[in-house]
Amino acid sequence: MKKYIILFLILTGLGAHAQKLEKYEDVLPSILALPPSGALAQLKIYLAEEPDNASIYLQMAVIYETRYKNSDPIKDYAYKVGNAREALKAYAITERFITEKDVRKNEEHYFNFGQLDDKGRVEVEYDTISSHMAAMKEELQSFIDHAPTIYEKFTKSFSSYDRAHKKVSAILGQYTTFKDLYLLYGPEVDAQFEEIKTAYQNCLSFWEEYKAATQQFDIGYNQTLDIQPVKVYRLDGLESKINFLQDKVHIWDYAQWVDATREAINTEIDKLRTDLSAENIRLNQRLEQATPDFIRDQFEPLRVSKEVLFQLRKYDLNSVVEPIFLYKAKKHELIYQQLQSNQIDTTASADESRKLYLYGQMINRIKEADTLLANIDKKNTQESFEKYTDFIRMHYQNQSGIVEFAQTERNENQETKGQYVSQIRSRLVSLLAADSLVEEIKHKRMEIPLNEQLAVDYEQLTADPITTHRFRNFDESQFIGGILKNEDEGKVQAYVAGITADNKVGWYNDYLLQIDSTAGYDSHTRVGAMQVIPGGLAVILHGTDTNNTHINHLLLLDEQGKPTLSRRLLLNQYPRTITYNERTNSLLVTYKGEDYISDIFQQSEMIIASYSILGDLQWQQRMSYKGEITSVTNLDDGYLVVGNFNELKGLDGKIQRAGNQNTDTKIFALKVQPDGALDDLKTIASVASSYSTITYKVSDDCINLFGMKGPYEKLLSITEEPEHIIITKDLEVLASSL
Repeated sequence: MKKYIILFLILTGLGAHAQKLEKYEDVLPSILALPPSGALAQLKIYLAEEPDNASIYLQMAVIYETRYKNSDPIKDYAYKVGNAREALKAYAITERFITEKDVRKNEEHYFNFGQLDDKGRVEVEYDTISSHMAAMKEELQSFIDHAPTIYEKFTKSFSSYDRAHKKVSAILGQYTTFKDLYLLYGPEVDAQFEEIKTAYQNCLSFWEEYKAATQQFDIGYNQTLDIQPVKVYRLDGLESKINFLQDKVHIWDYAQWVDATREAINTEIDKLRTDLSAENIRLNQRLEQATPDFIRDQFEPLRVSKEVLFQLRKYDLNSVVEPIFLYKAKKHELIYQQLQSNQIDTTASADESRKLYLYGQMINRIKEADTLLANIDKKNTQESFEKYTDFIRMHYQNQSGIVEFAQTERNENQETKGQYVSQIRSRLVSLLAADSLVEEIKHKRMEIPLNEQLAVDYEQLTADPITTHRFRNFDESQFIGGILKNEDEGKVQAYVAGITADNKVGWYNDYLLQIDSTAGYDSHTRVGAMQVIPGGLAVILHGTDTNNTHINHLLLLDEQGKPTLSRRLLLNQYPRTITYNERTNSLLVTYKGEDYISDIFQQSEMIIASYSILGDLQWQQRMSYKGEITSVTNLDDGYLVVGNFNELKGLDGKIQRAGNQNTDTKIFALKVQPDGALDDLKTIASVASSYSTITYKVSDDCINLFGMKGPYEKLLSITEEPEHIIITKDLEVLASSL
C-alpha cells in the first residue's frame, strides 16, 4: 500500500512541474492591463514562485496606490484607508529587495516607470522609482495619520445635523401649524427642542473641527456652510436630502428657530393664557352684575375683549374658549332682553306690537345662544383640552365640566324660549280670534255682515251679501268686499265698501263684469283679492261666463271708493292674494286654479306675478302643485308665500307628498326674491296631517303661522287652540307645536 501512495505523490509532483508559469517579464504587461483585483491575484501567484522579486511588490504597491487615489476619502473611507495601508506595506517590502543593479538588469520588470529613448527602447531609472516610493510613502502615511480624525469629525457633524433634522421633521409632522405647536408646547416638547438645539450646535462644533483637520491634510473637499434662518413654518427647516459633500452645504439654523419659538411662547402664549383666565373672570363678574346694572339704569352691552379674541384667533380658530366667551357675552344680551321684556310687561301703556317684537327678538337671541352652545360642544375636543389644560382645569375642572356647563345653559334657554313662544301665541290668538258676535251694517235694504265668510255658489246666495274680505285700518275704519245675488241678471255680483270708524257705510260699490260687451252683464263677478294700499284699496275682480271664460280686472280705489285705475289683466286664473310692496310701489298677485273654490287635492298652477302700481306686468313665476295659498307676506329681501299642499315638487325637482294617505296635507313656506326667483322652499315637519290658516308677521325674524292638525278643512280664522309655528325670513323654524 505504501508503494502506491509514494508512486501517486511522485506522479503529482511531475504533473505540477509540467505546468510551468510563463516568464514574469513576458506576462507583466498583460497582468497590469487586468482590473486591479485580477492583477493582484496574478501577481500573488508569481510572488509565491519568486518571493524575492522586488518588481512584484512594487507593482502590487502601485495597484493599491491606484485604488487609494481613485476612492473618496469620505464616501469610501474604509476602502481608501485599507488600500493606503496595503500600498504603504508593499512599498516598504519593495525597498528591502530593490536595487539599482536589479533595475538595470531587469528593466522589463519596471517598464511602467520607464521612458522611451531615441531608438524607441524603454529606459528605467532607479532614481525615478526611488523618488516615487519616497513621495508616496510620505503621502500615504500622512493620510493614514489624519484621515480618521477628518472622517470622525465630518460624520459626527453630519449625524448631529441629521439627528436635529429628524427631530424637527417629527415636530412639524405632529403639529401641522406653528399655532398648534405654540399652544401645545409643554415640558415634553421643550425637551425635544433642547435636543434639537444641542444636536445643531454639535453639528457646528464638529464642522469646525473637521475643517481644521482638513488644513493638516487636504482630502480634496473645500465645503462651506450656507446657514439659512427658519422663517416660514413647514416651508423652511426641511430637506428631502441632506448633502454635506457639495461645495455649499445648505443647513437650517435650528438653534435660532428654537430660541425664537421659545421667546414667542414665553411672551405671547404665556400672556395669552393669563389673559384668557382674566377675561373669563371679567365676563363672569359682568354676568353677575347684569340685573343690578339694569335696575340702576347702568346697563352696558358686554363684549369679549377684542385684544384677547385677536390673540386667540391668531393662534387658534378652533378653540373651545372662544365660543365659551362669545356665549357669555350673548347671555348678557339675553339677560338684558329678558329684563326689558319683563319691564314692558308691567307697563300698562306699552304697545302690544312692541311686546311681541321683544318676545320675538328674545327667541332669536336664544337661537343664537344655542348655536354658540352647539359650537362649544363641537370644539370641546381632546386637542382643545391639551391646548388649554390649565385654563379648563382652573375654570371648568375638565372636559366634562364644559359639557355640563353647556347642557345646563341649554336647558335654561329652552325653558325661557318656551315661555316667550307661549306669550306670543296667547297674545296673537287673542288678537286674531274671530269675533264671536256677528256684526252687520244696514245699507239701503241690505244687511251687510262685517264678519268674513266662505264664498258660495249663486244658488246658495240669499238677498243679503256675504263678506269674503275685510281689512281694519289703524283709525278703526274698515274696507270690506264680497258677493251678493243679482236676481235681475241671474249673476253673482261683487261689492266693495268703506266702513267708517263709527260702523256706518261710508261708500258702497258693486260690480258686474262683461266678457262679451254685446251680451250685457254676462259673467259672475267675485272679489278675488283685495289689499289696502296707500290712499285707498286695490281690488281684483274675477269674472266667469257661461262658456267658462275667465277674466281678471284690477281696480284701484281711493279712500272714498272712487276709481283711480281700472284695467283688465292679462292673466285669467283665479286671484288669491294681493300684496303691496311699499319699497317698490308695486303689487304682488298670486293666482291658483280657475274657480273660487280652491281644491287642495287638485293639481293646478300657482302664478306669482308682480305688477307696477299702474297694473303693468313686470314678471311672473309659476309653480304647479296640489295645494292652496293661504298668505303672502312682505319681507325685507323678498316675499314669503305660505300654503298647504298634498303633493308638490321641491326646488330640487324631488316630489314631496304630505303623507301616506291621499287626503294628508302639510304646510309649506316659499321664499321669493324681489325679481321673482324662487329662493327657497321648506315644508314644515309634522307627525300628522296639518294645515295653516293665518300668517302673522311680528318681524322678519318672527313670522307666525297658525293652523290645525287633522283632516284638512277650509277655515278663515284660528281656533282657540291652534297649532303654532314660528319661522324666520330665511325659513328657519324657531318653534313648532306640530
